[in-house]
Amino acid sequence: MMMVLSCLFTLSAQNIDEIYVNMPQSTNPYLDKQDRFELVEYAKVGQLDTVVNLLGGKSTLVTYDPEQQLIVISHTANSLSAYKKISQNDSTYIIGLIETVKAPIASSTVLFYDAQWNLLPYRKPLFESKDFLDISLHNDEKALRELMPAFVSATFSTIADAIDYQNNSIEMLPPDEQKKYKDKMHALSVYFTQLFDKK
Repeated sequence: MMMVLSCLFTLSAQNIDEIYVNMPQSTNPYLDKQDRFELVEYAKVGQLDTVVNLLGGKSTLVTYDPEQQLIVISHTANSLSAYKKISQNDSTYIIGLIETVKAPIASSTVLFYDAQWNLLPYRKPLFESKDFLDISLHNDEKALRELMPAFVSATFSTIADAIDYQNNSIEMLPPDEQKKYKDKMHALSVYFTQLFDKK
C-alpha cells in the first residue's frame, strides 16, 4: 500500500517540464529526449531556445509557464504543440495536448493522456455556429450558414480549468463579410469537467 501511495505522489509531484522531457518518443516525432531537455533547461533561465528537429526543421519553445503547468512548442511556422499538466482531485494528473496547424486556416486537434501516456477517451464537443456568435445572430440563417465551425482552433485557458475554442471559419469569407461579423463572434470555453465522465 505504501508503495502505491508513493508512486501516486511521485506522479503528482512531477512538473510539466519533467513530463514533457520524459514523454515517449512515439508521441513526439519531432524531438528526442535530449532536444526536449535542452529546450526546457534554456527556458528555465529565461531563454527561448531553438533546436534542429528530427525532421530537419526548427523547433522553438515559445511558452514555458510553470505556474500554468504549460509548455508550447512550434515545430514549423504553421504548427504548434501545447502540453499541459491537469491535476485531478485524487492527487494524480492527466496530460492535455493541443496540436494546431495554422495554414491555410487554423484548426486544432485536442488529445488527453494519463500519467503513463495512454490515450484517454473524452467527450469531444460538437460545435454549432451559435456557440461562437452573439445572440443577436442566433436567428440569422445567412450568418449561421456562412460561419459553420469547419475550422476551430483551441488553446488552454490561462484563467480557468478549460479549453478556449475559436471558430476561424470567418477567414473563408470576403474581407467585407469578415468585417461585418468580426465584433459579433467570441471564443467558447469548455471546462475539463465537461469533457470527462465523473468518477
